Amino acid sequence: MRKLLPLLIFTLLLLLVLLPKICLEGATTGLLLWFEHVIPALFPFFVFSKIILALNICPKKLKPFYPVVMGMISGCPTGTYLLADMIDEGTLTKQKAQSMLILCNNASPAFLINYIGCGCMPAGNNKYLALICIVISSFMVFLINKLINNIKNKHYNYISKNYNSNNKHTHYKTPGSSTLHSNDHKTPESFSCILESTILKSAELLVLIGGYIILFSIISNIIIHIVPYAIPKLLLGSIPEITVGSKLLSTTSLIQNEQIKSAAIATLCGFGGLCGISQTIAPIRSSGMSVRSYVLNRMFCGIISGLLFFTLHIIIIEIQSL
Repeated sequence: MRKLLPLLIFTLLLLLVLLPKICLEGATTGLLLWFEHVIPALFPFFVFSKIILALNICPKKLKPFYPVVMGMISGCPTGTYLLADMIDEGTLTKQKAQSMLILCNNASPAFLINYIGCGCMPAGNNKYLALICIVISSFMVFLINKLINNIKNKHYNYISKNYNSNNKHTHYKTPGSSTLHSNDHKTPESFSCILESTILKSAELLVLIGGYIILFSIISNIIIHIVPYAIPKLLLGSIPEITVGSKLLSTTSLIQNEQIKSAAIATLCGFGGLCGISQTIAPIRSSGMSVRSYVLNRMFCGIISGLLFFTLHIIIIEIQSL
């Protein structure tokens, strides 16, 4: 992949020069999406969620669930950054955070209901169905991962127990372990300093997210205009960014069956698109979590979302026809 990266960057740069109108159109679409929808939706959540963590307002028992709740309300990538912050603070382990990633990185309820449910799904579909399917599928993937991790932990504990029984007289002491937390007391910051720092960090994150949205909107628009065949155009043009991709799927004439078309949109939203995944790579990698595991989980979430949507939609139609 790293060998192909220079070629991909050079190709994109060449297309920016050769197709300025198409690239400008894509950049404008991405910029307007970021300015009109992403900033108003995410900025307040970024600020207030970080302030709550900084001031320790959230009760200790509820703190592990806090990123999931905030991520589900505000959408991707709020939950990822909160999980990364909690790993840095030592209030959450990497393993627990990794399993929770799939729960707090879905598209926001407002986006799934208003844009997807009302704007992209064919007429007659329940506008809440995509949201319900994506939430259920993310919990299913979470439970599957939890089951796999429990099996792995039991196997590891069994091996560790046998090893310790064979080496019970060997003791190791970490140098300086007794004084590890002796100088860990920090002077509490004033609320104005916390607020200022939080606003600056939130603005920095939003600029990063905006850059990804504009970049993938350009790529998506280039694919839509230069790929000559309808099927590759539909597949390649919808994957980079879910806003553009969902609209492309909803307007295509290749898929005549409305149930399959709706299920395809639900699959794309469950996956999250390359843009959504790219927004979470930096905090995932910096906190020591696995990007590969997260991407695989997103793929599974997308597949389950599509199948679940298709099944539930048929059931709803059957019930309504009674």
